[in-house]
Amino acid sequence: MVSNPSQITTIEKEIEGEDFYKFVASKIKEDPSVERFAGSMDFIFTAGAEFLANYISINQATTSILTTIPQYSNVEGGTGIFSSRFIQVSPNKFMDAPSLDLLRTGPHTGNLNFQ
Repeated sequence: MVSNPSQITTIEKEIEGEDFYKFVASKIKEDPSVERFAGSMDFIFTAGAEFLANYISINQATTSILTTIPQYSNVEGGTGIFSSRFIQVSPNKFMDAPSLDLLRTGPHTGNLNFQ
């Protein structure tokens, strides 16, 4: 837990190339009758403060025998959370030729009929 909620923390997450193709393969159903074309992509980055992450984590559906959801609050003398979130969209990004070729023929996405 951050001792100073106004403290800014930078988090960097590098995604390996192969993980991108695995992700695409996990989200697209294989269908030999469908031809797909890779165009531009939009990257959407969503971030939230630690308080928001805690709240979401605590309130996610659980398979335990608990019948009541634990209360989480960071508001002194009240109930609820005071937090922030940020969304940034980076639109119209294109893959380079080798990446497109891997999308078409690679081991994870080669069976998805990208043209």
